[in-house]
Amino acid sequence: MASIPSSNRTDDLQALQLFLDAPPPGTPEAVLACLRGTLASRAGGLPPHLYHQTVEQAAVAISITDLAADILYVNPAFEKVTGYQTHEVVGRNESILSDPSTPRSVYRDMWSHLQAKKTWEGVVVNRRRDGSRYLADLTIVPVVDATGAATHYLGLHRDITTLHKLQREVLNQKGLIESMIDASPSAIALLNGDGKVVLENLAYKKLISELGIPELSGYMLDRVRENVTVETGRGFENVEVRGQKPGRAERWFACSGSWFRERTGDPDSFFVEKEQDFLLLIIREITEIHRQQETVRMSALRALLAEEELVQGLRETLLGAIFQMEMPLNMLNAASSILERRSGDPALDPIRDVLLQALQGGRSTIEKLRGCVPSNSGGSFTPLNPNEILRDVLTLLTPRLLTEGVVVDWAPAAKLPVVAGKEHRLIALLRHLVENAIDAMSTRGWVDRELRIATAEVDGAVEIAIQDSGPGIDEAMRFRVFEPFFTTKQGKGHSGMGLVIAQEIAVEHGGSVRIALDYSPGCRVVVRLPVDQEGRS
Repeated sequence: MASIPSSNRTDDLQALQLFLDAPPPGTPEAVLACLRGTLASRAGGLPPHLYHQTVEQAAVAISITDLAADILYVNPAFEKVTGYQTHEVVGRNESILSDPSTPRSVYRDMWSHLQAKKTWEGVVVNRRRDGSRYLADLTIVPVVDATGAATHYLGLHRDITTLHKLQREVLNQKGLIESMIDASPSAIALLNGDGKVVLENLAYKKLISELGIPELSGYMLDRVRENVTVETGRGFENVEVRGQKPGRAERWFACSGSWFRERTGDPDSFFVEKEQDFLLLIIREITEIHRQQETVRMSALRALLAEEELVQGLRETLLGAIFQMEMPLNMLNAASSILERRSGDPALDPIRDVLLQALQGGRSTIEKLRGCVPSNSGGSFTPLNPNEILRDVLTLLTPRLLTEGVVVDWAPAAKLPVVAGKEHRLIALLRHLVENAIDAMSTRGWVDRELRIATAEVDGAVEIAIQDSGPGIDEAMRFRVFEPFFTTKQGKGHSGMGLVIAQEIAVEHGGSVRIALDYSPGCRVVVRLPVDQEGRS
């Protein structure tokens, strides 16, 4: 392209006009069109040669063709991208760069736009001089004259092969990860900092449908928070959570969560990085494992309770023997006191001596028996959930409840503070009370057999109400039932120590057992246990 000298703006305009009035032979029409545009835009004060230098030094490949796509001009960037030198392509058609792998429909769309004098943008597969292929991000602009007629085409393209490969690798990796996540039997969800699910797998969607809980992640995290602290940057692992759809069997899940930080791709975070926290929530069903563990635990609990029942039976037997022996000993002691007041009669002294020997021997025997009574330690005090204790009791008694045809209405408080207690002792307490209720409803001919159990926090204590629909307890007997060896179930093999033991355990835990006086028909027993303040905090 010819160089146009310039000294000042007026001289530049005059020289440019003279050049356009009589251009040198062979000057490409594209160059003349550019110069005409330059002359028209001289109000901006840019020297004409600057336009040529700009095109020559541009980093994007530029070519100018006629309307038949024959090349008239290419810049150095075009040479670098395609491998062709200027003299090798000027006068040849742009189709020398075309590769057959580009669909014909792409070229039909391109020519349709250009013939309508519209800019076309798209991606084509081009071939370099050495035969290697590359992806070209191509923009073709029709150049029109003052009359609006297209005179040339301006082509700009850049090699995006590497970028395309990187994009494909990212998409392939994303697809692979999503496939692996969807194939996982565990439910997986990705939550943003606001707790909203931004990504979920098929197992997660299926679990939502099965449990009928639309906000499944929120439900699970609420249950997790009951056991561990959930905060940004602090993960958790295998926290057991119970989930149940109304009317369906109970299901158990192990929830794990891990946090990671994503650097955002917003333009304003290019120089100053911005980060966003995400929580990866993994929900693994462990219902079958939990059932197996529960079966083993309940078997061990039954064995332990059976052993404790044997010990308790021995305690009752020994305490009963002591109780029975104390009555005649008291009578002997009374007789001895009477004889002592009549000590003036020598004939009575031998009888009194015999009585004293009998008293001494009886008391010695009682002390020996007391020493043989096994203790009821029941372990150490630990924080316990009364609802869980009741659940274990009902599980233990399920076979009998089914056999007796008892309908159970269990209404545990949704949130209940813990109590400090000995687990096995509290199980024994509640088991005695529930069994008493079942016995009351097992009266021959009794049809209405409904057991209602409810828990609640009342005035700093946990109250457990056990009420049955049996015949109830006569008002005159409501206090006597707590007397040792008193029972209303004569002939049924009962020792009459059940409520005594229950009361003993309640007192041991700082609580009480009482029978509601204003409840009928049936019987309502209320157990009150103090809240463990340390466990609450």
